[in-house]
Amino acid sequence: MSDELGGAVSEGAEAPEGPTGAEALAALEGVLGRMGLDVTVEQVESDDRACRFKVEGPDAEVLIKREAAVLEALQYLVNRMMGKATKGNHPPVQVDAGGYREHHRQEIEDEAKDMAAEARETGQAVWAGDLTPYERRIVHMVIAEEDGVESKSDGEGPDRRLRVVPKARPSDPGP
Repeated sequence: MSDELGGAVSEGAEAPEGPTGAEALAALEGVLGRMGLDVTVEQVESDDRACRFKVEGPDAEVLIKREAAVLEALQYLVNRMMGKATKGNHPPVQVDAGGYREHHRQEIEDEAKDMAAEARETGQAVWAGDLTPYERRIVHMVIAEEDGVESKSDGEGPDRRLRVVPKARPSDPGP
């Protein structure tokens, strides 16, 4: 079976709920088919409005080489295709392969906890390296749960940086 974009659609693959779920699945499978990859696409349950897909198969590793540059480009492309098809009215499409996104999220959370510990121990701000907006969001959420520290973002656009700083302690009122 083919979709309107000319890509093969896997039989049995379930489209996410909503008017664009089937379109997102078809677009993703169409692009992967054109790439000539031996993979399958599966819907992943989501507790938010995102359309999440998991790509598996012998060629899935191609998507996560070089810090998942191809996976990021694939996700970006499918989101752009969906934006054009729906005039921007679509849930975000998230694509994972080989558990990369969950593994990467765990690494970011661990790094955020390490930054919190360092800021508490040294009493100094700890600057994060270059982070995407999604990675900064993860760090902010982790730091919000940590005692004695807070996160702040400085700068604009691609120059935006995140730092973890110790919270100001209330001054000792004395005797």
